[in-house]
Amino acid sequence: MISKAAATRRSWFFIGIILVTIGLLAPALWQFTLSGTSGHINPNAYTALALQDPGLPSAGVVGGRDVAAVIYNSTPDNHTYRWSATVGSATVSQGAVYVPSGQQSTFNISTTGSPVGPMRVDLDSGRVFITFPIHAGQLP
Repeated sequence: MISKAAATRRSWFFIGIILVTIGLLAPALWQFTLSGTSGHINPNAYTALALQDPGLPSAGVVGGRDVAAVIYNSTPDNHTYRWSATVGSATVSQGAVYVPSGQQSTFNISTTGSPVGPMRVDLDSGRVFITFPIHAGQLP
């Protein structure tokens, strides 16, 4: 018969072996888990869209000029963003921009033939967008 003290030591011995085994296997398990996410876990991945000139949203643009915009992709994947520029229900220009993961790309929005009014530039689903006014004639 095993004494109570020996049984307790044996229990702690097995618990120790289990903890050491988990400690040795943890890096491999973590690496396996990350392999399904391309090595990235980024709960704060986002896409940003902005005009290259930060003063344009308030000053506006004279119709017929190109407007430079920037897309930043913080997602773990490369992405081709489709964009469209509209004034009211009229589509003025559209295109696609490839942005590698963690980088930004600049593209030009044509305002040629645009009616006067607020222009909205949407990416893909329309959840990411910017707006700025289109003016006729010359700005002061």
